[in-house]
Amino acid sequence: MSEEHKKVNELIKKKNIRWVVLNFLDISGEQRCISLPASSFTEGNAWHGTDCDGSSVGFMTLEKSDMLLIPDPSSAWIDPFFKDRTLNVHASTSTPDGVLMGPRSGLTRMLKEYDKLGFVPLISPEMEFSLYESIQQAIIDNDVMGADMDWAGKNVIHSFFGFYDGASHPHRPKKAYLSSNINEDRREYRNDLSNLLTDIGYEIRYHHHEGGKRQLEIETGYFPAMKAADFIANFKYLARGLGKQHCLIPTFMAKPSAYDAGNGMHFHIRLMKGKQNAFSDKKGELNETAMQFIAGLMKHAPAICSFTNPTINSYRRLMPGFQAPTAISWSRSNRTALIRVPASAKGPINNVEIRNPDPSANPYLATTALLAAGLDGIKKKMKVPPESKGNLYKKNNLESLPSSLEDALVATAKDSVIVNAIGADLFESFKAIKSKELSDYRKHVPIWDFNVYFNV
Repeated sequence: MSEEHKKVNELIKKKNIRWVVLNFLDISGEQRCISLPASSFTEGNAWHGTDCDGSSVGFMTLEKSDMLLIPDPSSAWIDPFFKDRTLNVHASTSTPDGVLMGPRSGLTRMLKEYDKLGFVPLISPEMEFSLYESIQQAIIDNDVMGADMDWAGKNVIHSFFGFYDGASHPHRPKKAYLSSNINEDRREYRNDLSNLLTDIGYEIRYHHHEGGKRQLEIETGYFPAMKAADFIANFKYLARGLGKQHCLIPTFMAKPSAYDAGNGMHFHIRLMKGKQNAFSDKKGELNETAMQFIAGLMKHAPAICSFTNPTINSYRRLMPGFQAPTAISWSRSNRTALIRVPASAKGPINNVEIRNPDPSANPYLATTALLAAGLDGIKKKMKVPPESKGNLYKKNNLESLPSSLEDALVATAKDSVIVNAIGADLFESFKAIKSKELSDYRKHVPIWDFNVYFNV
């Protein structure tokens, strides 16, 4: 038993932990778990793996359905929502004979490739989400809010139906960025969620109201890639649990409202080599390694989208006018670009920001795909194209990102670097799930059809 395992066992005894929950994400990113008595860790063999039915979560076939959950002791934290002391631990998945598989295990393999070159990827995810009192409120928001109605009119209608924020201080669509706390009726939720994240060991840089009238953002510091992916999973868990206490429902869908800001999950990435930022030259500017990393991201951008933007709804966000990228490009301080080099990125804090990911993504698959693309750029010493400048929504000489999930899946299937990084079998399972979503969507008749075509 390692020192990390012993340390967690000591925590279990010291804090009188009664249950240990093994958490993992399925292929689509949905959270799954199994609860074990704490004694199975301190006195039993649970650290070596717990068996479950992998076929029921899409990881295994019915003929060979047994799967092991392997706990990661470095990911342990005490759950704030249980009366009984409960410890949460992230688990990787493997076959009974020890072959790692699944989203978290794929990221483990990718990080080993970086380790061979002496690199440690650090990631800071920006978490944006929307907060509603009910799903009905979200539906009415989307239905009423339109380009042909000013925000005051919306306020009157929403107040009439009882679905709007306080009538005296309405938040306007796309105009709510950094709203004052005095006008913010979700400020206590933001504080409480940030406190919960801090309590389990995550550094919070800041939190604030985002551009959408029901949209919040919490931004963290930099973490090693696996911890950053775990952070995203933990963030969603805590946001939903806290929502129940506040009688609110957070949504991480990319575009809950057609005429308001979508939810992004921008990744700030830097590579470290020892204690040095591997993206910085002697003058503190982005060096050749950084440019090769950017070139790799751009080369594989269409294929990455299957995992960074994995839903049909994701592509409603990747449209002009909402600070989301639409073209494969890089630029400095430019929020219309796919890859932005922040103005503050100098010397030891040099980083690149990729802006297309959204929080509906499975964080392990998205991180694996992004790191695979960047690593390919470094290994092949790819040359980055010239910097794109100006409003890139108005440029027609740039290659576009996929405009639909279907296009993204086609691009991924043609990209062996990304498929091999994810795992060919896992990608086939992922593609099958998404193909069914696309098929189901085509059969569905939305309200929009009735509004436009009912009287044709």
